Amino acid sequence: MAIDVEALYRKYGPMVLRRCLYTLLYGGMALGDRPSLYTAAFGFGLHIPVGPFFVEGDLSAKSSWTGWSESELSPVWPSARIMLGVRVLRIFSLFGGVMLDSELPGYTAKSGLHQGSSFTMDLWNVPVEVYPKLFVGIKF
Repeated sequence: MAIDVEALYRKYGPMVLRRCLYTLLYGGMALGDRPSLYTAAFGFGLHIPVGPFFVEGDLSAKSSWTGWSESELSPVWPSARIMLGVRVLRIFSLFGGVMLDSELPGYTAKSGLHQGSSFTMDLWNVPVEVYPKLFVGIKF
């Protein structure tokens, strides 16, 4: 018995992708001793459920600012997140992962979120400075 994978994808592929793709829109404020630092991002991602567990990865364009005037806005820079989570009692999820904020020298500028340890990598012959950060959270 042969399975026609192409026919299965044509029939079920778009439905599965619609349930797995999501739009990301978030904003927040960094807490701590420094002056208030606000951030906002817009992007897209992929959600892969595996039983009660899930894996998510997304890419976004992010900006930050310390006040409300145009001179205090930082340029937009690319950011990526990868996270693992588990659904608990069908009410909420616990998750954790790594966020990779980046700076492209000559294209973007460092902001208040570009702090801590970093590493440099080449992406299509463009040096990219990456600032990894760990995070955990609860999703309802």
